Amino acid sequence: MLKLEMLNWKAVFLGAIADFVGTIFVTILVGQAWVGALQLGGASGDSAREMTSNSHLFLAICVTIGWYFDYLAGRIAASLAEDRGALHGVAAVVPGVVFGLFEAVSAASPEFPLWFDIALCLASIGFGYYGGSRGKPIKKS
Repeated sequence: MLKLEMLNWKAVFLGAIADFVGTIFVTILVGQAWVGALQLGGASGDSAREMTSNSHLFLAICVTIGWYFDYLAGRIAASLAEDRGALHGVAAVVPGVVFGLFEAVSAASPEFPLWFDIALCLASIGFGYYGGSRGKPIKKS
């Protein structure tokens, strides 16, 4: 049975922070570069932003960035925890999954069905698990 004492909460917190900050920062950078490239191609600022928000390729890139940082969060949490790496990896991505599910339900897009948004969020748990299972504990001297 899972007990809250089994988790190193500092490791979970630092993994979750890495997930949030990394995903948001890199996604913003990619979005700005995308809009800039469209503007260089002759699109106005508003139309470039609209084309970016309607682009399936941009969405796929953002989802991939998010999943990479879910993996990284799991790996960070597992490395900082002394044991149960996969459990720490999953725990580190849970805040992001909860936030993503809330956003998917509250701002459901008519373009994609709700199950699709939920599936994307739940896949994050798998990436956190994989990162956590790959993380090696840092040896303390």
